[in-house]
Parts: sequence; C-alpha cells; structure tokens
Amino acid sequence: MSEDVSRAEGRDLNESKADPPKGPASVHEQTREKGERAREEREKIERETTREQQERNHKDGLEAPPGD
Repeated sequence: MSEDVSRAEGRDLNESKADPPKGPASVHEQTREKGERAREEREKIERETTREQQERNHKDGLEAPPGD
C-alpha cells in the first residue's frame, strides 16, 4: 500500500509542473524587460511633463513661440 501512495504522490508532483522551471537566463530576461518598461514609462512621463510645462509657459508668455 505504501508503494501505491508514493507513486501517486510522485505522479501528482510531475503533473502539477506543466511548465518547465525557469532558469537563471529567464529570470535575467524578465528583470531586464521589467527595467526597460520602467525606463520607458519614466521617459514617457518626463516628455508629457515637459510638454505640459512648455504649454503653460507659452500661455503665460514666459516662453517665446517657436520660430521667434
């Protein structure tokens, strides 16, 4: 009976691992991609902030319009 239990437990462990374990390269790749997304988001926010500030300055007469 103990053999049946151990085989069943072993089978359950194998069946629950549908995806192969991720190695160090996969973890590194995920970390790099996460860093790139964060950098892109920061750059996007910075561009939007700069654009909004330029619009406010132009409306307030603090900045010359382009071409002047």
